Amino acid sequence: MGATIAFTRAPVMLGSTALTATLVGLIVTSVVTDGLRISGLSTWVVATVLVWAIALAARLLLPLVMFKEILGRGAARGRSATA
Repeated sequence: MGATIAFTRAPVMLGSTALTATLVGLIVTSVVTDGLRISGLSTWVVATVLVWAIALAARLLLPLVMFKEILGRGAARGRSATA
């Protein structure tokens, strides 16, 4: 029963962990550097969600771009070998 709950909640845990890691990264960057200033609770929330969403989009789209490029190279090799 415990394993079933863990598997059904895994996507939620991954998403919340990624949001938390993004927030921690923004806090560390804000403290360590002089160039990043974030003020106000809403700005922190929006910045966290924005950085998380961009990272998520990159994670989803980058493999598609890379896979398409690899397939293109394979198709080009196949055409040159048969010609």
